[in-house]
Amino acid sequence: FLATAPAISKDRGWSLAYNFHGWGDLDALVFRDCARIEDKLRSWVMVLNKPGWQITCYSPQRKTIVTMPLSAFKRALGERLGIMTASDVIPAHWKKIGPANVNGISAIRYDQIVDTSTPNRVPTSQYYVAGNIQVAPEVARFLCKVYDQPDFNAVPIRMTKKKKKKLK
Repeated sequence: FLATAPAISKDRGWSLAYNFHGWGDLDALVFRDCARIEDKLRSWVMVLNKPGWQITCYSPQRKTIVTMPLSAFKRALGERLGIMTASDVIPAHWKKIGPANVNGISAIRYDQIVDTSTPNRVPTSQYYVAGNIQVAPEVARFLCKVYDQPDFNAVPIRMTKKKKKKLK
């Protein structure tokens, strides 16, 4: 049924290529009401689909399949696959900066809130979510959990991190 995932959606979809330093590339097909993520290097595919917002994770090479509801999808499966970013996923730890543009995609930028008890600290991470890719909240939640990102009810498109430093 994976080959028919695009036909399930009546809306236009987006193909997103994610690259994680030290992890590799992941290809995602994102639609308003479903998503498919593939990691060719490690040979696994994850699909989120209606009805019931079920996640199916399988490996064509290893012939393994796991199915679970989105509500049961926590970091346990993500840890087995390898946490992508090990980022701070608590939305309250991020400050909305405003509109941005990432490779021609309208985005919203968030900066990680820094510990103000340490003088001269600057934000070490910036996070960008798609501003005009409209998806169901469940699709956004799924992508954020898979990529270990804060969930702002939007498609994550970029996370940049810098080493902690002090201003002089």
